[in-house]
Amino acid sequence: MIREVDGAWQLSATEGDIRSHQPETVRQLIDIQIDRLTPGEQRILEAASAAGAEFICGAVAHALELTVR
Repeated sequence: MIREVDGAWQLSATEGDIRSHQPETVRQLIDIQIDRLTPGEQRILEAASAAGAEFICGAVAHALELTVR
């Protein structure tokens, strides 16, 4: 949709193209972002979300049987 041409950025899509790729809901936007994560990142996100809004990274690492560096 955006490309570099002669050192400048140009929009290479029409307004209709952009609208057709626009999520209809916030939930869809979140799902798209989650789908872009690696499987390992998705596991960490899942464990962290189960731990709650505030958590200690060591607890999430322990749940995933990982070590904290």
